[in-house]
Amino acid sequence: MAPSATASLVAALAAVACIRLVEAQPTAVSPQRGKSGETRSFTITCASGCTTTDKFLIIASASCTGNTGSTTASGTSSAAVALGTASGSAYTVSQVLPTTAGTYTACFYDDSATASTDLSIAITVSDSTPFFFSHLTPPFASALVDTAITLTSASATSAAPTPAPTIIFATSCSGATPATSLTQAATSHTVQTGASLSAATYYLCLRENGQSDSVAQYDSDDLVTALTLSVNNPSSGSDPVAKFGNTQRQFDLPLHTLVPLLHTPDMILHASVFPGNPTEQWFGRMVLTSVDDTRWMEIKIKEDLVNLNVSKVPRDQFATLDITMGYGSYANPTVTTEVPGFSAHVPYGFLGHDFVFRKMRRSHSIRNTNIGQFPRECIDMAGAWVHLYLCSAPAEEFSGPEREYALRYAHLDLAVIEVRNFDKLTGTLPELWGTQPMTEITRSYLKPGQAPAVQIHSAGTAWAGGPGMEELKKGCLEENETVMTV
Repeated sequence: MAPSATASLVAALAAVACIRLVEAQPTAVSPQRGKSGETRSFTITCASGCTTTDKFLIIASASCTGNTGSTTASGTSSAAVALGTASGSAYTVSQVLPTTAGTYTACFYDDSATASTDLSIAITVSDSTPFFFSHLTPPFASALVDTAITLTSASATSAAPTPAPTIIFATSCSGATPATSLTQAATSHTVQTGASLSAATYYLCLRENGQSDSVAQYDSDDLVTALTLSVNNPSSGSDPVAKFGNTQRQFDLPLHTLVPLLHTPDMILHASVFPGNPTEQWFGRMVLTSVDDTRWMEIKIKEDLVNLNVSKVPRDQFATLDITMGYGSYANPTVTTEVPGFSAHVPYGFLGHDFVFRKMRRSHSIRNTNIGQFPRECIDMAGAWVHLYLCSAPAEEFSGPEREYALRYAHLDLAVIEVRNFDKLTGTLPELWGTQPMTEITRSYLKPGQAPAVQIHSAGTAWAGGPGMEELKKGCLEENETVMTV
């Protein structure tokens, strides 16, 4: 370019507003809280432009302007700390928090610009730690029902005679007075909610020994997730449900006790339930037995799906179900064997039924084909009198931050697809469906407000289990395999 042209370009650019390279500045800081005086590790995320000599600091002033990056620690300020070496876009710095509780301003000192920037991120410093606990189980309870909650602390509480920390569940920790003592010298603490909590979301609030504050608790593993308790009205519970035609009844069974649900001329189906919150149960085990109790098959939901690595499960083996067969009575078997996977063959003569083991596919037109990362698994069973499905299912009422509990409370659902003659079916479920007169013991299983009147039906599909169980028929019959009908 000619000198005259260059001069003209410079003059033209001088007449408009200047633009500059964007100054380095972090985009995120985690965590955003801590205990006064403690040394806390912070993760500083900086997409570009940050250097190892830039500094992060926390000061009490509302403005970072004028800070030179040479701040030393004091009761109301933390020392400026260089970012050091990054891991990708993240820098980890160790910062001693101010010794005075309060809300502080996070500042970033750009070493190349010799200027500090307010990150518009507040750092809350409290006298009691916000990271005392890692888990709260279960994260729900029923309104006005005294419920046991297990709290897991990141480290053991002090032994006697030092008083243990105290907690309270409150809609706001500000002004709340923690009064329930934790177990001393322990990492697991069982506390009761009391029978006075109405429907709302409650924070877990902590006060450490010798302090006077009340501090909301956050997961000590991720430092971000608030530990809360969701309290719902008792009417929100819906499991298990027996449904047939227009008849739908909610019921409760004795916990961990096999109950004869369905009796056909050639087979008996027993089931047991495990508890969720005080108003919900789920089927965890079902047992099919011959009428003479000499042969049986047990189907259980696999335990601890939350911690099972889906990549470790061979494709042809069950991931969500444990299935066992045996001879002799179920209570005192003479021979047992595990059913390893989908290709297993169960002889027709074993229980007088054909069996096919299936995985649900994502292409099936139902709401939930998976339990977390695991495909739902089903037993398709057909004999002379009934054709039914037994399937693993997620606790689909849990989602978002509670999605872990969809796996933790994974359970079994039952769909009775075809029946030759409903008059030949007896047991708890036919009485709940309304196809048999209801006995007093079945009447005792009904939840309050469930009409016990008998309605006699002669055909249809029946279900028992949780929400969405009606979709089992639609999902399984989309398979291309041949299904025996009765």
